[in-house]
Amino acid sequence: MATGSQLGGIFSGAATGFSLSGGNPLGALAGGVFGFLSGDNGKNAKTDLRYSQYNADMVLQAGQANAAMIAGLAGANAAMTMAAAKFNIEIGSQVDQYNAQLRSFLGDFNASLLENEAQLVWESAELDMLQMEQQFARDLGTMRVNYGKSGVLMDQDSPLEAQIDAQTQHELDVMIVRHGADLQAKKLQDAAARSRWEGNVEAQSIMYEGFMNNIMQFGQATLTAAGQVVQGNANAAMTMYNSQIQANQILVGGQQDYASYKSADRQALMSGLFSAAGTLGKSYFDNKVPSVSNPFTGGGSKQPKTSSWSGFSNARPVYLSSAWAPYQSSLL
Repeated sequence: MATGSQLGGIFSGAATGFSLSGGNPLGALAGGVFGFLSGDNGKNAKTDLRYSQYNADMVLQAGQANAAMIAGLAGANAAMTMAAAKFNIEIGSQVDQYNAQLRSFLGDFNASLLENEAQLVWESAELDMLQMEQQFARDLGTMRVNYGKSGVLMDQDSPLEAQIDAQTQHELDVMIVRHGADLQAKKLQDAAARSRWEGNVEAQSIMYEGFMNNIMQFGQATLTAAGQVVQGNANAAMTMYNSQIQANQILVGGQQDYASYKSADRQALMSGLFSAAGTLGKSYFDNKVPSVSNPFTGGGSKQPKTSSWSGFSNARPVYLSSAWAPYQSSLL
């Protein structure tokens, strides 16, 4: 469909070609084609409007793609943050568990050493008491032999008292050795129990501190991931908003250009109509009014002939001044 500027070009070009070719239809056709080809305001308007719509669509699509990419990257970063936190927590838990087991093992190992030392104390005390029994038996035998050589009977008061005193002292010495061994072994057993208890307490403390650190690390990772997602969504929304603003600006600019072109198109159509009307009117009157020589000056002036002339019965009458009245009949 022809635009206004093309229609105006057709009218103006056809009228101009018709006039320049002396009324030849081919001249009018050539002028109309030239005018049609020279009128492109409407095409420019439609082209710019479609171009602006295309650019706006491309901006929106790019904005959507960028927003989706930003949101996707934010989600990926959040997922990586959480994955890294879980990995660190697992590694930290394993390290804490290993340290706790190691500390508990050290406590048990030290306790076992102390318990072995207490057992050695008991064994040493048993050996000492056995040696004391053997020594007492030798001393008692020597005493009896000595008393026998002297002719003193063992069941008499003095030898019997001496034997009882020796037996009592011997038993007291054995009790002292046993008591000392008991005290030393008890200290070692208490130290072993304390070592084992400290190992267990420190192991539990390591596990508890590791658990609390894991909770804090997981909470921080969750907050960081949530912040990344929120920031990514905000950036994506801002990107979409900016793309929409830019697309609207492009559409508004295209609509303004379209309106400007349409106005120019209408002006071109009106100008072509008026130009065609003026050109055809001028051509009409130029062809209808012949040139008549002035008898006084010899110059030519446009004068219409009377209705007696064939083909000019509709010519406008000419009103001459009174000085020309005697010559009017000869002129006409």
